Amino acid sequence: MARGSVFTYSSLALLGLVVALPIGCGSSHDNYFENPMNGAGSGGTSASGGKGGSAQATGGTLGAMSGSGGDEPSTGGSSATSGSGADGGTAGSSSGATNGGGSGCLSGLVCDDACVDTQTNDANCGSCGAKCPARSTCTAGQCQCDDGQSICDGHCVDTLSNLSNCGWCGNVCPPRADCDNGECVCPDQQTLCTDTCVDTLTDAANCNGCGKTCPDTATCDGGKCICPNDETLCSDTCVDTDTDQNNCGACGKPCVGGTCTGGTCVCPSGETNCDGTCANLDTDKAHCGSCKVACSDAEICGTTDQGTGGTDGGGGAAGAPSETHECVCPVDRADCSGVCADLTNDAAHCGACDIACAGDKVCTASNCVCSPGTADCGGGTCANLSTDKAHCGDCDTACPSNQICANKNCACDTGLSLCGDTCVDLTSDHDNCHTCGKACAADQVCSGGQCLRSPCDQLCNPPEEVALGSDGFRVDPLGTAARCLEVQGYDPTATNRRIVCWNFQNGRSLKVNGMSVACLTGDGVALGDPRAGGYCVQVGAGQASYAGLLLPTK
Repeated sequence: MARGSVFTYSSLALLGLVVALPIGCGSSHDNYFENPMNGAGSGGTSASGGKGGSAQATGGTLGAMSGSGGDEPSTGGSSATSGSGADGGTAGSSSGATNGGGSGCLSGLVCDDACVDTQTNDANCGSCGAKCPARSTCTAGQCQCDDGQSICDGHCVDTLSNLSNCGWCGNVCPPRADCDNGECVCPDQQTLCTDTCVDTLTDAANCNGCGKTCPDTATCDGGKCICPNDETLCSDTCVDTDTDQNNCGACGKPCVGGTCTGGTCVCPSGETNCDGTCANLDTDKAHCGSCKVACSDAEICGTTDQGTGGTDGGGGAAGAPSETHECVCPVDRADCSGVCADLTNDAAHCGACDIACAGDKVCTASNCVCSPGTADCGGGTCANLSTDKAHCGDCDTACPSNQICANKNCACDTGLSLCGDTCVDLTSDHDNCHTCGKACAADQVCSGGQCLRSPCDQLCNPPEEVALGSDGFRVDPLGTAARCLEVQGYDPTATNRRIVCWNFQNGRSLKVNGMSVACLTGDGVALGDPRAGGYCVQVGAGQASYAGLLLPTK
Protein backbone atom coordinates (compact mmCIF):
# COMPACT_ATOMS: atom_id res chain seq x y z
CA MET A 1 0.00 0.00 0.00
CA ALA A 2 1.25 3.44 -0.78
CA ARG A 3 2.65 5.71 1.89
CA GLY A 4 -0.21 8.13 1.39
CA SER A 5 -2.74 5.34 1.94
CA VAL A 6 -1.01 4.18 5.12
CA PHE A 7 -0.92 7.76 6.54
CA THR A 8 -4.56 8.24 5.70
CA TYR A 9 -5.57 4.98 7.33
CA SER A 10 -3.48 5.70 10.41
CA SER A 11 -4.95 9.16 10.69
CA LEU A 12 -8.47 7.77 10.52
CA ALA A 13 -7.62 5.17 13.13
CA LEU A 14 -6.16 7.92 15.33
CA LEU A 15 -9.32 10.00 15.03
CA GLY A 16 -11.37 6.98 15.99
CA LEU A 17 -9.30 6.50 19.10
CA VAL A 18 -9.62 10.15 20.06
CA VAL A 19 -13.40 9.99 19.79
CA ALA A 20 -13.80 6.64 21.46
CA LEU A 21 -11.23 6.91 24.25
CA PRO A 22 -13.25 8.83 26.88
CA ILE A 23 -15.91 6.10 26.68
CA GLY A 24 -14.11 2.84 26.23
CA CYS A 25 -10.34 3.27 25.86
CA GLY A 26 -7.50 4.06 28.16
CA SER A 27 -8.18 4.60 31.87
CA SER A 28 -11.78 4.67 32.99
CA HIS A 29 -13.52 7.98 33.74
CA ASP A 30 -13.60 7.14 37.45
CA ASN A 31 -9.89 6.31 37.58
CA TYR A 32 -9.17 9.54 35.78
CA PHE A 33 -10.58 11.70 38.56
CA GLU A 34 -9.20 9.42 41.26
CA ASN A 35 -5.65 9.66 39.89
CA PRO A 36 -5.49 12.97 38.03
CA MET A 37 -1.75 13.58 38.39
CA ASN A 38 -0.29 10.21 37.33
CA GLY A 39 -2.34 8.73 34.49
CA ALA A 40 -0.96 6.48 31.80
CA GLY A 41 -2.07 6.31 28.15
CA SER A 42 -2.83 3.01 26.48
CA GLY A 43 -0.52 1.57 23.93
CA GLY A 44 -1.23 2.67 20.38
CA THR A 45 -1.31 0.45 17.31
CA SER A 46 -0.06 1.64 13.96
CA ALA A 47 -1.87 0.98 10.72
CA SER A 48 1.18 -0.80 9.37
CA GLY A 49 4.21 -2.15 11.05
CA GLY A 50 4.82 -3.30 14.58
CA LYS A 51 2.91 -2.63 17.75
CA GLY A 52 3.38 0.84 19.10
CA GLY A 53 5.12 1.39 22.40
CA SER A 54 3.33 2.41 25.56
CA ALA A 55 3.26 6.08 26.41
CA GLN A 56 2.93 7.79 29.78
CA ALA A 57 2.19 11.42 30.54
CA THR A 58 2.33 13.04 33.91
CA GLY A 59 -0.99 14.56 34.93
CA GLY A 60 -3.27 12.98 32.27
CA THR A 61 -4.96 9.67 31.67
CA LEU A 62 -4.40 9.67 27.94
CA GLY A 63 -0.78 9.21 26.83
CA ALA A 64 0.36 8.77 23.27
CA MET A 65 -2.39 7.96 20.84
CA SER A 66 -0.16 5.66 18.78
CA GLY A 67 3.45 4.69 18.76
CA SER A 68 5.36 4.48 15.57
CA GLY A 69 5.55 1.00 14.00
CA GLY A 70 8.15 -0.64 11.87
CA ASP A 71 10.00 1.67 9.63
CA GLU A 72 7.12 4.06 9.26
CA PRO A 73 7.07 6.70 11.98
CA SER A 74 3.57 7.96 12.55
CA THR A 75 2.24 11.01 14.37
CA GLY A 76 0.78 10.58 17.87
CA GLY A 77 -2.61 11.91 19.11
CA SER A 78 -3.31 15.42 20.20
CA SER A 79 -2.88 14.44 23.79
CA ALA A 80 0.84 13.56 23.58
CA THR A 81 3.94 13.73 21.54
CA SER A 82 4.22 10.78 19.09
CA GLY A 83 6.53 7.87 19.82
CA SER A 84 9.38 6.82 17.59
CA GLY A 85 11.27 3.63 16.88
CA ALA A 86 10.77 0.31 15.18
CA ASP A 87 9.10 -1.72 17.89
CA GLY A 88 7.49 1.15 19.70
CA GLY A 89 9.34 3.98 21.41
CA THR A 90 8.43 5.91 24.47
CA ALA A 91 6.00 8.74 24.02
CA GLY A 92 3.99 11.14 26.13
CA SER A 93 3.97 14.71 27.27
CA SER A 94 2.65 16.98 30.02
CA SER A 95 -0.03 18.19 27.65
CA GLY A 96 -1.95 15.02 28.31
CA ALA A 97 -3.26 16.44 31.59
CA THR A 98 -4.90 19.35 29.89
CA ASN A 99 -6.26 17.74 26.76
CA GLY A 100 -6.97 14.45 28.46
CA GLY A 101 -9.06 16.09 31.23
CA GLY A 102 -7.19 15.55 34.55
CA SER A 103 -8.04 17.47 37.77
CA GLY A 104 -8.11 20.51 35.47
CA CYS A 105 -8.26 23.19 38.27
CA LEU A 106 -4.69 23.89 39.28
CA SER A 107 -5.07 27.63 40.06
CA GLY A 108 -8.70 28.08 41.21
CA LEU A 109 -11.61 26.38 43.02
CA VAL A 110 -14.18 23.88 41.81
CA CYS A 111 -17.61 25.46 42.33
CA ASP A 112 -20.65 23.50 41.11
CA ASP A 113 -18.39 21.13 39.10
CA ALA A 114 -16.75 24.08 37.34
CA CYS A 115 -13.25 25.46 37.77
CA VAL A 116 -13.44 29.17 38.62
CA ASP A 117 -11.06 31.91 39.70
CA THR A 118 -12.66 33.27 42.92
CA GLN A 119 -10.52 36.38 42.61
CA THR A 120 -12.41 37.53 39.51
CA ASN A 121 -15.56 35.39 39.17
CA ASP A 122 -18.72 37.47 39.80
CA ALA A 123 -20.77 34.42 40.82
CA ASN A 124 -18.14 33.07 43.21
CA CYS A 125 -16.26 36.10 44.49
CA GLY A 126 -13.81 35.19 47.25
CA SER A 127 -15.53 31.86 47.84
CA CYS A 128 -18.03 29.54 46.17
CA GLY A 129 -21.56 30.93 46.09
CA ALA A 130 -20.58 34.50 47.03
CA LYS A 131 -22.38 36.26 44.20
CA CYS A 132 -21.72 39.91 43.47
CA PRO A 133 -24.78 42.16 43.03
CA ALA A 134 -25.73 43.80 39.78
CA ARG A 135 -23.48 46.59 38.52
CA SER A 136 -20.49 45.27 40.46
CA THR A 137 -17.45 43.22 39.55
CA CYS A 138 -15.24 40.84 41.46
CA THR A 139 -11.78 42.28 41.92
CA ALA A 140 -9.12 40.56 44.05
CA GLY A 141 -11.82 38.41 45.66
CA GLN A 142 -14.05 41.35 46.66
CA CYS A 143 -17.22 42.69 45.07
CA GLN A 144 -16.75 46.31 44.06
CA CYS A 145 -19.50 48.50 42.68
CA ASP A 146 -19.06 50.65 39.63
CA ASP A 147 -18.44 54.39 40.02
CA GLY A 148 -17.40 54.10 43.68
CA GLN A 149 -20.84 53.06 44.95
CA SER A 150 -21.40 51.03 48.12
CA ILE A 151 -23.03 47.64 48.56
CA CYS A 152 -26.04 47.90 50.89
CA ASP A 153 -28.26 44.88 51.53
CA GLY A 154 -26.99 43.13 48.39
CA HIS A 155 -27.36 46.09 46.02
CA CYS A 156 -25.01 48.73 44.65
CA VAL A 157 -26.19 52.15 45.77
CA ASP A 158 -24.84 55.69 45.77
CA THR A 159 -24.85 56.67 49.48
CA LEU A 160 -24.46 60.30 48.44
CA SER A 161 -27.96 60.31 46.90
CA ASN A 162 -29.82 57.11 47.90
CA LEU A 163 -32.85 57.86 50.10
CA SER A 164 -32.72 54.48 51.87
CA ASN A 165 -28.97 54.55 52.43
CA CYS A 166 -28.05 58.22 52.82
CA GLY A 167 -24.48 58.62 53.99
CA TRP A 168 -24.26 54.99 55.08
CA CYS A 169 -26.19 51.77 54.67
CA GLY A 170 -29.57 51.70 56.43
CA ASN A 171 -29.86 55.46 57.02
CA VAL A 172 -33.34 56.21 55.63
CA CYS A 173 -34.38 59.77 54.81
CA PRO A 174 -37.92 60.83 55.81
CA PRO A 175 -40.73 61.35 53.28
CA ARG A 176 -40.37 64.41 51.03
CA ALA A 177 -36.65 64.67 51.80
CA ASP A 178 -33.76 64.27 49.37
CA CYS A 179 -30.34 62.76 49.99
CA ASP A 180 -27.81 65.43 49.06
CA ASN A 181 -24.11 64.59 49.34
CA GLY A 182 -24.84 61.94 51.98
CA GLU A 183 -27.17 64.07 54.14
CA CYS A 184 -30.98 64.11 54.33
CA VAL A 185 -32.21 67.54 53.16
CA CYS A 186 -35.82 68.70 53.40
CA PRO A 187 -37.48 70.59 50.50
CA ASP A 188 -38.77 74.18 50.35
CA GLN A 189 -36.69 75.48 53.29
CA GLN A 190 -38.32 72.97 55.60
CA THR A 191 -36.43 71.64 58.62
CA LEU A 192 -35.65 68.04 59.59
CA CYS A 193 -37.14 67.47 63.07
CA THR A 194 -37.03 63.94 64.53
CA ASP A 195 -36.89 62.23 61.12
CA THR A 196 -39.72 64.38 59.72
CA CYS A 197 -39.63 67.37 57.37
CA VAL A 198 -41.66 70.24 58.84
CA ASP A 199 -42.32 73.93 58.18
CA THR A 200 -41.29 75.65 61.41
CA LEU A 201 -43.27 78.74 60.38
CA THR A 202 -46.59 76.89 60.59
CA ASP A 203 -46.01 73.59 62.45
CA ALA A 204 -47.53 73.86 65.93
CA ALA A 205 -45.33 71.01 67.21
CA ASN A 206 -42.15 72.67 65.94
CA CYS A 207 -42.92 76.40 65.91
CA ASN A 208 -39.79 78.40 65.05
CA GLY A 209 -37.62 75.42 65.92
CA CYS A 210 -37.60 71.66 66.43
CA GLY A 211 -39.40 70.63 69.61
CA LYS A 212 -40.89 74.08 70.30
CA THR A 213 -44.52 73.08 70.83
CA CYS A 214 -47.43 75.52 70.90
CA PRO A 215 -50.26 75.02 73.44
CA ASP A 216 -53.09 72.73 72.39
CA THR A 217 -55.45 75.61 71.57
CA ALA A 218 -52.84 77.76 69.80
CA THR A 219 -51.68 77.84 66.17
CA CYS A 220 -48.27 78.58 64.68
CA ASP A 221 -48.17 81.63 62.42
CA GLY A 222 -44.90 83.01 61.12
CA GLY A 223 -42.97 80.98 63.67
CA LYS A 224 -44.99 82.37 66.63
CA CYS A 225 -47.64 80.67 68.74
CA ILE A 226 -50.96 82.55 68.49
CA CYS A 227 -53.64 82.03 71.15
CA PRO A 228 -57.36 82.08 70.25
CA ASN A 229 -59.85 84.85 71.13
CA ASP A 230 -58.47 87.36 73.67
CA GLU A 231 -56.21 84.92 75.46
CA THR A 232 -52.53 85.63 76.12
CA LEU A 233 -49.58 83.27 75.78
CA CYS A 234 -47.97 82.96 79.22
CA SER A 235 -45.20 80.38 79.73
CA ASP A 236 -46.34 78.23 76.79
CA THR A 237 -49.96 78.33 77.96
CA CYS A 238 -52.90 80.29 76.59
CA VAL A 239 -54.67 82.05 79.50
CA ASP A 240 -57.34 84.70 80.18
CA THR A 241 -55.51 87.29 82.25
CA ASP A 242 -58.86 88.72 83.48
CA THR A 243 -59.53 85.58 85.55
CA ASP A 244 -56.36 83.48 85.70
CA GLN A 245 -55.06 83.13 89.26
CA ASN A 246 -51.44 82.67 88.13
CA ASN A 247 -51.49 85.44 85.54
CA CYS A 248 -53.85 88.09 86.93
CA GLY A 249 -53.74 91.20 84.77
CA ALA A 250 -50.50 90.14 83.08
CA CYS A 251 -48.23 87.12 82.65
CA GLY A 252 -46.41 86.14 85.80
CA LYS A 253 -48.62 88.13 88.24
CA PRO A 254 -50.18 85.64 90.67
CA CYS A 255 -53.15 86.22 92.90
CA VAL A 256 -52.45 84.26 96.09
CA GLY A 257 -55.20 84.06 98.67
CA GLY A 258 -57.58 86.25 96.69
CA THR A 259 -59.72 86.14 93.56
CA CYS A 260 -58.66 87.43 90.14
CA THR A 261 -61.50 89.62 88.89
CA GLY A 262 -61.17 91.80 85.81
CA GLY A 263 -57.39 91.40 85.96
CA THR A 264 -57.21 92.58 89.61
CA CYS A 265 -56.44 90.46 92.68
CA VAL A 266 -59.24 91.06 95.20
CA CYS A 267 -58.34 90.06 98.79
CA PRO A 268 -60.73 88.97 101.55
CA SER A 269 -61.76 91.45 104.24
CA GLY A 270 -58.97 92.22 106.75
CA GLU A 271 -56.15 91.30 104.36
CA THR A 272 -53.95 93.49 102.19
CA ASN A 273 -52.84 92.90 98.59
CA CYS A 274 -49.03 92.75 98.81
CA ASP A 275 -48.04 92.56 95.15
CA GLY A 276 -50.37 89.70 94.32
CA THR A 277 -50.38 88.03 97.74
CA CYS A 278 -53.16 88.60 100.24
CA ALA A 279 -51.57 88.97 103.70
CA ASN A 280 -52.70 89.62 107.28
CA LEU A 281 -50.22 92.27 108.38
CA ASP A 282 -50.83 91.42 112.03
CA THR A 283 -49.50 87.85 111.78
CA ASP A 284 -47.83 87.25 108.42
CA LYS A 285 -44.05 86.75 108.86
CA ALA A 286 -43.44 87.73 105.24
CA HIS A 287 -45.47 90.95 105.60
CA CYS A 288 -45.29 91.93 109.26
CA GLY A 289 -46.89 95.31 109.97
CA SER A 290 -46.59 96.28 106.32
CA CYS A 291 -46.00 94.63 102.94
CA LYS A 292 -42.60 93.04 102.34
CA VAL A 293 -41.37 93.41 105.93
CA ALA A 294 -40.16 89.86 106.56
CA CYS A 295 -39.19 88.24 109.85
CA SER A 296 -36.28 85.83 110.21
CA ASP A 297 -36.91 82.13 110.56
CA ALA A 298 -36.68 82.26 114.36
CA GLU A 299 -38.87 85.37 114.70
CA ILE A 300 -42.60 85.71 114.76
CA CYS A 301 -44.88 88.58 113.80
CA GLY A 302 -46.18 89.83 117.12
CA THR A 303 -47.24 92.95 118.95
CA THR A 304 -45.29 95.43 121.04
CA ASP A 305 -46.53 98.07 123.50
CA GLN A 306 -45.85 101.52 122.12
CA GLY A 307 -47.03 103.51 125.21
CA THR A 308 -50.25 105.46 125.80
CA GLY A 309 -52.37 106.81 123.07
CA GLY A 310 -52.39 110.42 124.51
CA THR A 311 -55.02 112.35 126.57
CA ASP A 312 -58.68 112.48 125.95
CA GLY A 313 -60.25 115.43 124.26
CA GLY A 314 -61.12 117.17 127.60
CA GLY A 315 -57.57 117.04 128.94
CA GLY A 316 -58.33 113.98 131.02
CA ALA A 317 -56.27 110.88 131.69
CA ALA A 318 -54.19 109.17 129.05
CA GLY A 319 -55.85 106.66 126.75
CA ALA A 320 -55.10 102.88 126.48
CA PRO A 321 -51.61 101.77 125.32
CA SER A 322 -51.29 101.47 121.53
CA GLU A 323 -49.96 98.29 119.85
CA THR A 324 -47.87 97.85 116.74
CA HIS A 325 -47.08 94.67 114.84
CA GLU A 326 -43.42 93.79 114.22
CA CYS A 327 -40.97 90.87 114.22
CA VAL A 328 -40.09 89.67 117.72
CA CYS A 329 -38.46 86.62 119.36
CA PRO A 330 -40.73 83.94 120.78
CA VAL A 331 -40.83 83.52 124.53
CA ASP A 332 -38.51 80.46 124.47
CA ARG A 333 -35.76 82.27 122.57
CA ALA A 334 -33.21 84.88 123.68
CA ASP A 335 -32.68 88.06 121.69
CA CYS A 336 -28.91 87.99 121.03
CA SER A 337 -28.27 91.25 119.17
CA GLY A 338 -31.24 90.76 116.88
CA VAL A 339 -30.86 86.98 116.64
CA CYS A 340 -33.43 84.76 118.33
CA ALA A 341 -31.25 82.03 119.82
CA ASP A 342 -32.10 78.80 121.61
CA LEU A 343 -29.40 78.84 124.28
CA THR A 344 -29.76 75.10 124.85
CA ASN A 345 -28.58 74.01 121.37
CA ASP A 346 -27.30 77.05 119.45
CA ALA A 347 -23.54 76.50 118.83
CA ALA A 348 -23.06 80.27 118.42
CA HIS A 349 -24.88 81.05 121.65
CA CYS A 350 -24.43 78.02 123.89
CA GLY A 351 -25.74 78.65 127.43
CA ALA A 352 -25.57 82.40 126.88
CA CYS A 353 -25.46 84.92 124.06
CA ASP A 354 -22.15 85.02 122.12
CA ILE A 355 -20.72 81.87 123.76
CA ALA A 356 -19.67 79.86 120.66
CA CYS A 357 -18.60 76.23 120.58
CA ALA A 358 -15.12 75.65 119.07
CA GLY A 359 -14.41 73.59 115.97
CA ASP A 360 -16.57 70.53 115.49
CA LYS A 361 -18.30 70.69 118.86
CA VAL A 362 -22.05 71.07 119.17
CA CYS A 363 -24.23 72.67 121.82
CA THR A 364 -26.16 70.11 123.82
CA ALA A 365 -28.10 71.05 126.96
CA SER A 366 -26.31 74.44 126.96
CA ASN A 367 -22.82 72.78 126.87
CA CYS A 368 -20.26 72.45 124.04
CA VAL A 369 -19.52 68.75 123.48
CA CYS A 370 -18.49 66.33 120.69
CA SER A 371 -21.25 64.54 118.85
CA PRO A 372 -21.92 60.90 119.75
CA GLY A 373 -19.57 58.54 117.87
CA THR A 374 -16.71 61.07 117.75
CA ALA A 375 -13.74 61.60 120.02
CA ASP A 376 -12.48 64.90 121.46
CA CYS A 377 -8.98 65.23 119.98
CA GLY A 378 -8.41 68.72 121.40
CA GLY A 379 -8.55 72.14 119.87
CA GLY A 380 -12.22 71.75 119.14
CA THR A 381 -11.60 68.75 116.88
CA CYS A 382 -14.12 65.95 117.11
CA ALA A 383 -12.90 62.98 115.07
CA ASN A 384 -14.53 59.75 113.93
CA LEU A 385 -11.68 57.37 114.69
CA SER A 386 -13.16 54.75 112.32
CA THR A 387 -13.00 56.91 109.17
CA ASP A 388 -10.92 60.07 109.88
CA LYS A 389 -7.60 59.63 108.02
CA ALA A 390 -6.02 62.32 110.21
CA HIS A 391 -7.07 60.46 113.36
CA CYS A 392 -7.33 56.79 112.34
CA GLY A 393 -7.88 54.46 115.30
CA ASP A 394 -6.76 57.12 117.75
CA CYS A 395 -6.28 60.87 117.84
CA ASP A 396 -2.54 60.71 117.02
CA THR A 397 -2.47 58.31 114.01
CA ALA A 398 -2.62 59.85 110.49
CA CYS A 399 -2.83 57.82 107.27
CA PRO A 400 -0.57 58.55 104.25
CA SER A 401 -2.01 61.05 101.78
CA ASN A 402 -3.09 58.43 99.24
CA GLN A 403 -4.78 56.14 101.77
CA ILE A 404 -8.10 56.23 103.59
CA CYS A 405 -9.15 55.22 107.09
CA ALA A 406 -11.50 52.23 107.16
CA ASN A 407 -12.59 50.53 110.39
CA LYS A 408 -9.85 52.38 112.31
CA ASN A 409 -7.14 51.13 109.91
CA CYS A 410 -5.32 52.90 107.09
CA ALA A 411 -6.13 51.23 103.74
CA CYS A 412 -6.50 51.85 100.02
CA ASP A 413 -9.70 53.16 98.55
CA THR A 414 -12.05 50.89 96.58
CA GLY A 415 -10.49 49.80 93.27
CA LEU A 416 -6.93 50.47 94.42
CA SER A 417 -4.31 48.08 95.78
CA LEU A 418 -1.48 48.70 98.22
CA CYS A 419 1.93 48.21 96.57
CA GLY A 420 4.55 49.01 99.17
CA ASP A 421 3.25 52.15 100.84
CA THR A 422 1.44 53.47 97.75
CA CYS A 423 -2.12 52.81 96.57
CA VAL A 424 -2.23 52.10 92.85
CA ASP A 425 -4.77 51.04 90.20
CA LEU A 426 -3.52 47.66 88.97
CA THR A 427 -5.61 48.02 85.79
CA SER A 428 -3.72 51.10 84.56
CA ASP A 429 -0.52 51.62 86.61
CA HIS A 430 2.50 51.30 84.31
CA ASP A 431 4.82 50.08 87.09
CA ASN A 432 2.27 47.78 88.74
CA CYS A 433 0.21 46.27 85.95
CA HIS A 434 -2.17 43.52 87.18
CA THR A 435 0.12 42.74 90.12
CA CYS A 436 2.45 44.77 92.32
CA GLY A 437 5.92 45.12 90.82
CA LYS A 438 4.96 44.03 87.30
CA ALA A 439 6.18 46.92 85.16
CA CYS A 440 5.32 47.32 81.50
CA ALA A 441 8.01 47.94 78.90
CA ALA A 442 8.76 51.50 77.83
CA ASP A 443 6.77 51.08 74.60
CA GLN A 444 3.76 49.54 76.37
CA VAL A 445 0.81 50.89 78.34
CA CYS A 446 -1.13 49.20 81.10
CA SER A 447 -4.71 48.77 79.93
CA GLY A 448 -7.20 46.57 81.74
CA GLY A 449 -4.34 45.00 83.71
CA GLN A 450 -2.43 44.01 80.56
CA CYS A 451 0.79 45.42 79.15
CA LEU A 452 -0.11 46.30 75.57
CA ARG A 453 1.57 48.04 72.67
CA SER A 454 -1.61 48.63 70.66
CA PRO A 455 -5.36 47.93 70.79
CA CYS A 456 -5.00 44.64 68.88
CA ASP A 457 -1.99 43.44 70.84
CA GLN A 458 -2.60 39.85 72.08
CA LEU A 459 -5.91 39.71 70.15
CA CYS A 460 -4.93 39.48 66.49
CA ASN A 461 -1.80 40.31 64.54
CA PRO A 462 -0.78 41.93 62.35
CA PRO A 463 -3.59 44.52 62.49
CA GLU A 464 -4.70 46.75 59.62
CA GLU A 465 -4.78 50.39 60.69
CA VAL A 466 -8.07 52.09 59.70
CA ALA A 467 -7.73 55.71 58.60
CA LEU A 468 -10.13 58.47 59.64
CA GLY A 469 -12.49 59.51 56.82
CA SER A 470 -15.04 62.29 56.42
CA ASP A 471 -17.72 60.41 58.39
CA GLY A 472 -15.51 58.33 60.71
CA PHE A 473 -13.46 55.17 60.53
CA ARG A 474 -15.03 53.25 57.62
CA VAL A 475 -14.16 49.87 56.05
CA ASP A 476 -16.38 49.23 53.02
CA PRO A 477 -16.37 46.67 51.49
CA LEU A 478 -14.89 44.21 53.99
CA GLY A 479 -14.46 41.34 51.56
CA THR A 480 -14.96 37.71 52.53
CA ALA A 481 -11.75 37.02 54.45
CA ALA A 482 -11.31 37.44 58.21
CA ARG A 483 -9.99 40.90 59.11
CA CYS A 484 -8.03 42.35 62.06
CA LEU A 485 -8.69 46.11 62.11
CA GLU A 486 -7.18 48.68 64.47
CA VAL A 487 -8.74 52.10 65.17
CA GLN A 488 -6.63 54.66 67.02
CA GLY A 489 -7.82 57.94 68.53
CA TYR A 490 -11.59 57.33 68.25
CA ASP A 491 -13.15 59.84 70.67
CA PRO A 492 -16.01 61.63 68.84
CA THR A 493 -17.59 64.80 70.24
CA ALA A 494 -20.66 65.04 67.97
CA THR A 495 -21.92 61.53 68.83
CA ASN A 496 -21.27 58.70 71.25
CA ARG A 497 -18.66 56.04 70.62
CA ARG A 498 -20.41 53.30 68.62
CA ILE A 499 -19.97 50.83 65.74
CA VAL A 500 -22.40 50.45 62.82
CA CYS A 501 -22.23 47.52 60.40
CA TRP A 502 -24.23 46.06 57.53
CA ASN A 503 -24.60 42.94 55.36
CA PHE A 504 -23.13 40.54 57.94
CA GLN A 505 -24.75 37.37 56.67
CA ASN A 506 -24.96 33.75 57.87
CA GLY A 507 -23.67 34.48 61.36
CA ARG A 508 -20.52 36.36 60.38
CA SER A 509 -18.80 37.26 63.65
CA LEU A 510 -17.85 40.70 64.97
CA LYS A 511 -15.71 41.45 68.04
CA VAL A 512 -14.57 44.76 69.51
CA ASN A 513 -11.63 44.67 71.96
CA GLY A 514 -12.11 40.92 72.26
CA MET A 515 -15.84 41.07 73.09
CA SER A 516 -18.52 39.80 70.71
CA VAL A 517 -21.02 42.44 69.58
CA ALA A 518 -24.09 42.33 67.35
CA CYS A 519 -24.07 43.73 63.82
CA LEU A 520 -26.66 46.52 63.76
CA THR A 521 -27.42 49.28 61.29
CA GLY A 522 -28.91 52.66 62.27
CA ASP A 523 -27.50 53.75 65.65
CA GLY A 524 -25.36 50.61 65.86
CA VAL A 525 -23.91 49.35 69.16
CA ALA A 526 -22.38 51.57 71.86
CA LEU A 527 -18.70 50.92 72.59
CA GLY A 528 -17.04 50.64 75.97
CA ASP A 529 -13.76 52.14 77.11
CA PRO A 530 -10.82 52.09 74.69
CA ARG A 531 -8.12 49.41 74.88
CA ALA A 532 -4.58 50.80 74.85
CA GLY A 533 -5.93 54.04 73.44
CA GLY A 534 -8.12 52.59 70.70
CA TYR A 535 -10.33 49.77 69.47
CA CYS A 536 -9.51 46.39 67.93
CA VAL A 537 -12.24 45.23 65.52
CA GLN A 538 -12.13 41.54 64.57
CA VAL A 539 -14.33 40.41 61.68
CA GLY A 540 -14.82 36.73 60.91
CA ALA A 541 -14.79 35.32 57.41
CA GLY A 542 -18.06 35.53 55.48
CA GLN A 543 -19.68 35.02 52.10
CA ALA A 544 -20.86 38.59 51.47
CA SER A 545 -17.81 40.51 50.30
CA TYR A 546 -19.84 43.72 50.25
CA ALA A 547 -20.31 43.83 54.05
CA GLY A 548 -19.04 46.98 55.74
CA LEU A 549 -18.62 48.78 59.08
CA LEU A 550 -18.24 52.29 60.41
CA LEU A 551 -17.18 53.93 63.67
CA PRO A 552 -18.97 57.26 63.05
CA THR A 553 -17.79 60.67 64.17
CA LYS A 554 -21.09 62.45 63.46
